[in-house]
Amino acid sequence: MENEQKPVQDEAAQTEAPEYDLEKGSLKTSVEALMERLGLSGDAPAEGAPSVEELDAAAGEAEAQKDAPEKDAPYDPAKEDWSKFDLDPNIAHYYPKSQIVDLGEGEMAFIAPKVLFKTKSCSTTGAGDYMTEMVNGPEQWQLSALLPNGSGLMVVVLQRVVRVRLPHPTLLPTETPIAAVKDEELQATEDAALSWADGEMTPEKRAVLDKLAFESEMQVADAAPGAVEGADVAE
Repeated sequence: MENEQKPVQDEAAQTEAPEYDLEKGSLKTSVEALMERLGLSGDAPAEGAPSVEELDAAAGEAEAQKDAPEKDAPYDPAKEDWSKFDLDPNIAHYYPKSQIVDLGEGEMAFIAPKVLFKTKSCSTTGAGDYMTEMVNGPEQWQLSALLPNGSGLMVVVLQRVVRVRLPHPTLLPTETPIAAVKDEELQATEDAALSWADGEMTPEKRAVLDKLAFESEMQVADAAPGAVEGADVAE
């Protein structure tokens, strides 16, 4: 009797993940309950509802707009590098806090808040009337502090915020302007050089002349054919 050979199962088939059927059994019941809780149904999408492709495209466009630089963003003085401008050091600290205001007819100005202070020494009985008058007055001062100032006296410190117009800032020059040399200056330099050369020979003058002669010989040698290593010599 011949030995029956048992079929060998495919090793890959043994490792395959099991298949799940969402249309049968308990899985179907769980899926239906989840869709009902989410307000979904297995029917076709309602008329006019966006498709999955349209939703993906809208999400991609929103992400691209988020990453894109703000081309039309308004100018923000707080983000400006004010070290590049020639500013009065007494008011330079106002520029980062300023705003650009249109004054009409194309004129723009830097407007910044400035805190003003007012102090007055009053008696303890007269301080209340003074504070009432200033706080409720047309300038709308605010009480900042009360300081003792001797027997029966006090200093009332008031403050209020006003808007001031700043001078228009100008950029610092990037290059130092150099005035052109005049003909008279060139002639004076030449005359001084000739006078020095015609004067009495001194050790200092001899050293300068020897240095100039040496540099001149080196320039001639460098300009000669073959002076540069690897250069071709013209025949």
